[in-house]
Amino acid sequence: MFLFIGIAVASYVWPRIAGVSAESIPPYVQWGQVLILLAAGLMAASRFSRWGRLHNAANDRLRSGDLEAAARGFEEAMRAAIVAWQASTSRYGLAIASLQLGEPRRALDSLIAIESRGGLKPSRSVQVATAFMLAQCHALLGQLGEARRWLGVGAKRHGPGRNPMGILPEAIVLARDGRFEESRDLLGREWQLIEREGVRTWKHAMAVRAFAVQQSGDGDGVPAVGDLIAGMKPVHPGELDDLIAAWPELRAFLAARQLPVDPRGSPS
Repeated sequence: MFLFIGIAVASYVWPRIAGVSAESIPPYVQWGQVLILLAAGLMAASRFSRWGRLHNAANDRLRSGDLEAAARGFEEAMRAAIVAWQASTSRYGLAIASLQLGEPRRALDSLIAIESRGGLKPSRSVQVATAFMLAQCHALLGQLGEARRWLGVGAKRHGPGRNPMGILPEAIVLARDGRFEESRDLLGREWQLIEREGVRTWKHAMAVRAFAVQQSGDGDGVPAVGDLIAGMKPVHPGELDDLIAAWPELRAFLAARQLPVDPRGSPS
């Protein structure tokens, strides 16, 4: 399509650059140039519209919890994208779907691809979110050095103040580094911000907080582990997949408290 648009533009612009007067170009040629440009414009508009339909449909599937279909939809939208920001936006959606499917490595690959692409950059909000999601994926995979680096990148991109997206990955880094008391206290201190991030995020944060409390012991004002676990319920199969996919200690802790920890789709 881009080749066709390039030919269309060249056929219209080149005679004028070459100094050929409009009067010397036969009318049928001029009309042909206009029609070619119109056709190119319609093709571009059609591709833009198709990407929007595919991306929005994938988003709807993501919101409804049909994660496999959402991932396929975002992949199709990426193939339909005609500019870099569209591909990056759909790739970010694929990363979210992959993470919720319990596939942090696949999510990590998508996010790294967004960061490594040249040309047009995604929106600032996507850049900030991508950095914090990269931190979370690295943290979930136990790659704590990279997780800390991306937490710093996210904070720099966000600017002054605390971005709620950075709280859970930071708490995971602290817990996986054995700094359970710091993880526990961070989540307790920033809990109001965590609650604004939606049910899934606060359930994950509740699980990490309960684990950190279990490992660090109770302190003044620290809720009991049983109360934190009770506060997570109901927990549906697959809801914790991304959190426990590569964190066996947390998986064992939650399994001991009868929370669903089997991978999505496994037989019960």
